[in-house]
Amino acid sequence: MTVILGVLFIMFGGLTSGAWYLPLKYVKKWSWESGWLVQGIMAYIIGPWVMAIITVPHLVQIYSQSPAMSIWLPVLFGVGWGVGGLTWGLSIRYLGIGLGNALPLGITSALATVMPKIADGTFSAFFESAKGILNFSSVIVSLIGISLCGLAGAYKDKDLNRNKEEKKQEFDLKKGLLFALIGGVMSACFAFGEKAGQPIKDMASHFNPGSIWNTNPIFSMILIGGFLLIYI
Repeated sequence: MTVILGVLFIMFGGLTSGAWYLPLKYVKKWSWESGWLVQGIMAYIIGPWVMAIITVPHLVQIYSQSPAMSIWLPVLFGVGWGVGGLTWGLSIRYLGIGLGNALPLGITSALATVMPKIADGTFSAFFESAKGILNFSSVIVSLIGISLCGLAGAYKDKDLNRNKEEKKQEFDLKKGLLFALIGGVMSACFAFGEKAGQPIKDMASHFNPGSIWNTNPIFSMILIGGFLLIYI
């Protein structure tokens, strides 16, 4: 049941993420920057905090009884995640939507899976169960996919060099790969922030045992950092 619920959340998240630009299409009288700012306030500040307040009881006590570092480190990692978002956008600019999304996505998914395990000394847990081996295998598949996407980028670069008219486009393999690498690495900061905020989740579980929503207070802090970097 938990797996099915997780898949449903992924599907819903993908649907809503794909529709993020739709509201801006109907903002006619504002400047683009104004609409972007309002959307950011709703997505990064108001939405996550409303969700945390609704789903996690005793939120004030949870924060007040959690170590200070478990609060501020997620904010700091959120800033890093914001850097990843900006450079991810630049990778799309120079590589196109297909390559510009695939490369940083593969990098960040691989790092977000492996690095927290390395940091807390539990990397060997990947090889102690069938589930762990499957998770690690997914990292290998991601790395293979990254290599294939990079190869596709090289072929596209050669094709554009043969066609001077198409070369006028902004496609730039070197810049795109650099920004994809930075975007992929820094976007993984979201997972690092979640790991750093584990004491908050532990405290939330004390007040609300067994709830799937106990990570929401960590997300709220990470997204504050992301908002500060992207919008301020």
